[in-house]
Amino acid sequence: MNRIALILLLLCPALAPAASMTPTDTDRLLREGIAHQLRSDYSAAAEVAARLKQIAPDTGIGEAMHLNSLVTRVSWNPADTQFDEDIEANAGALLARCERGAPLDAQMSYRCGQANFALSFLHGVRGRMITAGVHGTRAIRLFERAIERQPNLIDPRMQLGMAYFYADNLPSFIKVIASLLWFVPKGDSDKALPYLRDVMARGEYFSDVAKFIYADIASESDDVGKAEALAVLTDLASRYPENARLHLSRIELLMTLDRTDEALATANHALAVATPFPERVLLTRLWRIQALIALGRHDDAREAGESLPEPPADFPAWGLPRYHLVRAQVADLAGQRDVAINRYRAALESIGRYASPAVRAMAQAGLESALPR
Repeated sequence: MNRIALILLLLCPALAPAASMTPTDTDRLLREGIAHQLRSDYSAAAEVAARLKQIAPDTGIGEAMHLNSLVTRVSWNPADTQFDEDIEANAGALLARCERGAPLDAQMSYRCGQANFALSFLHGVRGRMITAGVHGTRAIRLFERAIERQPNLIDPRMQLGMAYFYADNLPSFIKVIASLLWFVPKGDSDKALPYLRDVMARGEYFSDVAKFIYADIASESDDVGKAEALAVLTDLASRYPENARLHLSRIELLMTLDRTDEALATANHALAVATPFPERVLLTRLWRIQALIALGRHDDAREAGESLPEPPADFPAWGLPRYHLVRAQVADLAGQRDVAINRYRAALESIGRYASPAVRAMAQAGLESALPR
């Protein structure tokens, strides 16, 4: 799964009620907006953010909420630039409040940190690593300051944990120069996971969001971590069945654990849930076909593969290698070796920075010998 997409999956809105809002109003709107985001209902989440902007125009709460949805959408498909200007505008509006010269309290430190983190993410996926590093360093310092000034704040620890983990897992060529450049954020994975666990257990608003992020990190550890991640994802998917990303994460993890029957059942269940995102449906269908192949149900896999559509225009680039791989495997099962070879080559040619090593290995193996029919 796309590491940047999942580590930075959700950047969450600020916590405290604004002076012009009652705690009840704030609590209701924040919980409502976060629930929409966890269901992938970005239009409804945007309406909540707009309402927060109207009610509390000087707090930045609405901008923080909207940044959440925007960054989540870019994280799904980093090649999609349609949200870049909106991210920069909302982050800029929030930072303008942070730079008025008055000392920042804990809540404003948190919101300013969030704006910097959003910009760090955006510049990072666009390859502007120096600018990303500058904002990343500022974000970490501001998150730390927020917690120092109000130690009983729990939810901001999620963003700080994310920032620590992201910075500690920078590409090696950046980490080589990290000790020489102040603008490369210094990470600490040992602090990241305890912070996430703390929010999972005690977070007021973002417990479920922290669970998703924690599960993603744990899914790439040992079998014990994978089992823990699966339990967390299963719980979240039962409560947010509209979120296809949760189902896709579960399917991938089940396949990794060789629990293929369960992966197939999960894919079948996910496909029965209505979603407005055709690219997520297609990705689920690809995983379903691979589960059928792994179970030796080649006729079913071939039949399912024959009706695969071409990828939609907004299909994420990191999904193309798997798409070509599955089309190649289906062609092999149909005895169309020439077609299969071309598809295996297309899979390898489309592999970029996010593609799974397993996809590469299967495509290379497919070039060398046909998939047994």
